[in-house]
Amino acid sequence: MRSSTIRAAAGGLLVAALLAACGGGDDGNASSSAVWHGTTSTGRDVGGVTLADGSYYLLYSSTTDANTVGGAIQGTATLTGEQFASQDALEFSAEGLGIRPSTLAATLQAGSSFHGTVTTTASGAAVTFQTRTYVAAWGATPMPTLQRLAGAYTGTAGFALGVRPAVFTVTETGAVSSTINGCAITGTATPRTDVNAYDLAIAFGGAPCALPGLAFTGIAYIRPDNGRLYAVARNTPTKQSVIFSGAK
Repeated sequence: MRSSTIRAAAGGLLVAALLAACGGGDDGNASSSAVWHGTTSTGRDVGGVTLADGSYYLLYSSTTDANTVGGAIQGTATLTGEQFASQDALEFSAEGLGIRPSTLAATLQAGSSFHGTVTTTASGAAVTFQTRTYVAAWGATPMPTLQRLAGAYTGTAGFALGVRPAVFTVTETGAVSSTINGCAITGTATPRTDVNAYDLAIAFGGAPCALPGLAFTGIAYIRPDNGRLYAVARNTPTKQSVIFSGAK
């Protein structure tokens, strides 16, 4: 990966966290754990995962192509009744706006809908989203397996200052690999037990990666209606992140 590209990414790659503790998933209150899909008030495709521990991962597309990554939002929330509130949201824009602290206020109806507003802290700009659940937490068929995930996915990866073509490959043992601008990326994917999604951990390789060994954690899932893989992962200390969308 070219040094300039990685430095741009360092200014704010956001792929929200692919598992800080890889393996398995939380067996807490699963009512809020689900995979979602819908649209935003700005005409973007949006989807993602909410988990019982309050963490969430939302990915949105570009305005011109639902299959091209545009950005992601990740944080932790409290759920009181159906009110889903997050004060620590971080939005990563793959369209040149970098990482923006935000808040999220939403209504989450378990097994049904998840809709709300994301507000950029600095500017007060707000975008609404409306999604419906694809796969509820428990009793989902089929639940995630590495056999279902395995394959080569061709699509786009999002960075702080733009989008690059990328292919992510996952084996039946959960090994993840990719190369973006000459930088090798490797990692692991682990099926969760509480929702139809996968914990993901990846890291940059050596040269020509400008930030060798930098590790990212987050989540990945396959959207049931189109079979596309979506992933978001972040390096928490540096706030660098990566997002991906691709199809076999």
